[in-house]
Amino acid sequence: MNASASALEIRSSKDRNLGFFFIYAGFIFVLLLFALIYFTKEAELLRIFDNIHWTASIGFATTAAWFGYRSSEGEARRYRFWFFLGLFSYFTGQVVWDIQALTQFYSFPAPSDVFYPWLGPCFILGFTRFLRDKVPLNRMKVAIMDAIGLSIAVLAVTLVLYLSKKEDRPWLQLLALAVYPVFMLSAASVAVLMQPSLRIKISLSYLCLVAGLAGTGISWLQWNSIFLIQVPADGTLTNAGFSASILLLGYSSLTWEPDLSALKKNAGTESGLLRILPLLEVIVCSAAIVLSLTLQGLPEIIRLVIWFCAGVMVVIASLRQSLLVTDLAIAEKVIRNANEALEVTVSERTEELRSANEYLVDTNEKLRSAMSELKKAQENLVQSEKMAVLGRLIAGIAHELNTPLGAIRSSTEGIRSILNEPWEDLIREYASFNKEEKEVWATLFKRGGVAYTDFDSKEERKKRKLSESILADAGFSNAHMMADILTDMGNSPEQVKEVLQKLPMGERGWLIVNNASSLSSIARSSQLILDASVKASRVIQALKSYAAGEGDWRPQVESVSPKEQIENIITLYYSKIKNKVLIDIQIPDEARVQGDSERLYLVWTNLITNAFHAMNYSGRIFIDAKLQSDDYWEISIQDTGTGIPDEIKDRVFDPFFTTKSPGEGTGLGLDICKNVVEEHKGRIHFTSTDSGTTFYVLLPAFQESKPV
Repeated sequence: MNASASALEIRSSKDRNLGFFFIYAGFIFVLLLFALIYFTKEAELLRIFDNIHWTASIGFATTAAWFGYRSSEGEARRYRFWFFLGLFSYFTGQVVWDIQALTQFYSFPAPSDVFYPWLGPCFILGFTRFLRDKVPLNRMKVAIMDAIGLSIAVLAVTLVLYLSKKEDRPWLQLLALAVYPVFMLSAASVAVLMQPSLRIKISLSYLCLVAGLAGTGISWLQWNSIFLIQVPADGTLTNAGFSASILLLGYSSLTWEPDLSALKKNAGTESGLLRILPLLEVIVCSAAIVLSLTLQGLPEIIRLVIWFCAGVMVVIASLRQSLLVTDLAIAEKVIRNANEALEVTVSERTEELRSANEYLVDTNEKLRSAMSELKKAQENLVQSEKMAVLGRLIAGIAHELNTPLGAIRSSTEGIRSILNEPWEDLIREYASFNKEEKEVWATLFKRGGVAYTDFDSKEERKKRKLSESILADAGFSNAHMMADILTDMGNSPEQVKEVLQKLPMGERGWLIVNNASSLSSIARSSQLILDASVKASRVIQALKSYAAGEGDWRPQVESVSPKEQIENIITLYYSKIKNKVLIDIQIPDEARVQGDSERLYLVWTNLITNAFHAMNYSGRIFIDAKLQSDDYWEISIQDTGTGIPDEIKDRVFDPFFTTKSPGEGTGLGLDICKNVVEEHKGRIHFTSTDSGTTFYVLLPAFQESKPV
């Protein structure tokens, strides 16, 4: 299907190009002959040249019309067929004329006169074919009357011109001579009338069409009027007008395609022309009557014919005007009915608008009242929200302080539990020790007074079992209990072996270990209370700094050990995570960053607290540090929790954003971490899956010669 359509388009384009070739060739050829005629004086050559350019121009025009017909489709193909048929008939007449000239057959009317006049009617049929489905019936009637009126007007003028020179010409010759201009000029009139009737856009092709028909008709009118008196001369402008007009018809037959999208600005002018057209017809008829009265020697019968034509034309003009009046009356009635319907519609719409306006006024009043109530409710809601935020913030602060306060409480209770016992017995027991026993006691007391930092429960259990085995081999009956006490005091299995070398056997050894454990726990608890107090102070200071917005603060440059700070923080949670959380710290001792220790302490506190919470205080935490290109240490804190959902990953660093239950967090922890890290010219980011989350903190490595 596409191939067939493409082939048709190619053939159509080829035919159109061939048509242009013949038209341009015809114009060039005829112009050359016109030039020869201009410089030729011999009458016989002039006659030959005239016949040649007549025949050539008609042949080229007919060929172009044929290619125009072949290259067109649909509606254009139908009216172009009639254009081609008219030019072909005219070409046939010219060929017959050439034969007559060669055979010197000059009878009139001649056989060629049978073919020439059909040019006009064929073009009129082509116009009618085009107008048939595009013009309403009433307008078509008006157009037909206009065409008939103009044809009669042309006939009247032609009769006046011809009959004044008739002399003894027979009526058949006179009729044959009148047919030529009447048919051609009638076709030109129909072409002109198409423009205001259909508002066809005026184009070069349309102008060539009108000019070709009018030029042919005027040329025949002039040539025949001369023929009535004498044989027309050769090589005249009238003879050239035939060829030029026919070539214009050939060009328009090839290219004219009516464009019905005329500009609206011309509509008023075109309507005015249609209204004054009957007046023009009457004026033409009046001119014919005046000529018939002023020309001398005109037979009375001719005057009667002219007057009859004028009368018929006036009648046609009157009928045309009556049709227009009828159309106007119908249009006026339609407009009147439309106005009445419009008035009813406007009245109904006005009533609807009045009702709608009343409804809108009432609704607006209700809306104003509702807005006032809504504003009050909004103020109450804002106040309630402020109180709710304040409540959440206070609850979160309380939660942040609960951890150090819990450590203080548990340590205090431990001290009180010792002091509630007869502590004087502990002093008396110590006083009863000899010098060697006091040395063993002092070693155990010193180790027990330091906060416990071994948080790997698996490793811790191995140490307890090994210590228990050593004590059992040494003959202690309560080896299990002594192993727990010695391990909690920070003694490794090797150190237990070392202590056994000086520790008395039996009850005396147990007494020394138990006494050192009880008294050292007071020192250990005191240290935990101090550390917890520092953490609580740091929490309050961090919130205070956040609220104050210390934008101009710059960190203090000092060497900070992340490992020491993290171990100190975990110590506060020891009682809560013991036997529940395995902590693997792989931070080398040489890992030191530069910055403010107080601020960095907040970072580790928040990240470790979040890790415990993500695992619900049960799981494993891996803490590692890697040196990145000698300039930065990357500390990673990995938990085995449930991970961070994808939909909130972009919000975890937002202030006051928290996934914890009310009272368990402020939503400021990670925001504080981000601000502190960026203050230290570092970066913080995280990765999270269903099996856990890892936070990475990149901080400048400590270099004495390189400040932050």
